[in-house]
Amino acid sequence: MLAPVQFGDILVNRATLKYEIFGTGVPVIVLHGGPGIGYRYLLPELSDSLSVSTKLILYDQRASGQSTGSRTPELLTISSFVDDLRQLYAALRISRAILLGHSFGGLLAMKFGIQNPDLVTGLILVDTDPPSKSLWSRYPERLRPQSRQEIAELTQIRSTEEWQSDVSRVSRYFELALKPFFAVGSRMPKDFGQRFALMAPENLFGRGSIVRASLGDWDLCSELEHLDTPALIVTGDESIFPEEAVTKLRKSLRNSTVTTLHGVSHFPPIESREAFHQSVAGFIRRLKG
Repeated sequence: MLAPVQFGDILVNRATLKYEIFGTGVPVIVLHGGPGIGYRYLLPELSDSLSVSTKLILYDQRASGQSTGSRTPELLTISSFVDDLRQLYAALRISRAILLGHSFGGLLAMKFGIQNPDLVTGLILVDTDPPSKSLWSRYPERLRPQSRQEIAELTQIRSTEEWQSDVSRVSRYFELALKPFFAVGSRMPKDFGQRFALMAPENLFGRGSIVRASLGDWDLCSELEHLDTPALIVTGDESIFPEEAVTKLRKSLRNSTVTTLHGVSHFPPIESREAFHQSVAGFIRRLKG
């Protein structure tokens, strides 16, 4: 993995966001899933591939990864996340950027794009949360089942006192908890669990549910219909979200294309690294041309 060309902290409203920048070129801001988990689960694959031709910017959202903000739950709202991203633009002196959002990060990218179209060159939505809560809520139906042994081990880890501060237990927990989010036959990287081990313990649980509660019964479809920003929707043929979610998103985003990767579920950059890179790199080239 390449070394960052810049890293540091950005002060926002009652929180500090950690960030890293790789490469030079057109700015691409990565919006991780969760919230809570931070960006490091995507770091090896994205930094090695996209930083060759872009200025790749990754940051931990409020109350996520190594950023602060968990002690002000009243600010764990989607509007705060949008404001934080706007402040990141200002702090890093970015006039316009491509937003690459995975899972919840895709939903954040859509919200930001709706409110700030002049700041967004393009959207790359990677197995994104659907544009409506009704479609998002169906994802548990599509997850791979876990064995009794795996469920028992997860329960045992969570019952261990202060396990959130134990690197080995946190790593193992995420290996087990996220296994159902990988397609049948795809391989989870050996270090995948370790990518979550550096999270601040207070960011591990509960933050995502607070943010989602702030969204209410969301449906962005009508707002997305007015957005002319070019968009690439990357999904897998074993996505955790129903096919209807991609169909609705494609219909709402009038200037969008869809790439469906074979044998892929919720982590396209990891499960099909080369095909993902080719699709994203091609989209970025078209934007530059």
